Amino acid sequence: MEQPPGTSTAKENLSLEDERERLLKDEDFKGELTNALKYSDSLLQAKDLLTDTPPDKISSASVVMGEVICEKIINIFYVSLVFLI
Repeated sequence: MEQPPGTSTAKENLSLEDERERLLKDEDFKGELTNALKYSDSLLQAKDLLTDTPPDKISSASVVMGEVICEKIINIFYVSLVFLI
């Protein structure tokens, strides 16, 4: 059966996901993510939003913020991979 324009088959989706997984293991892509995080840190420092002396114990609010930030970063990274594949 013919697919309507703009749709993809399960096989195409699987190969795209396989490609994403392969790229996420690639050291060049890890380097890009590392540099993006370092640059983001410098932007946050410049806006005076970070401290050099955080509390010794991480709070539940910090854990939640960290998890949300991590998910957002992963989503951004996946979106950028779509344009690079």
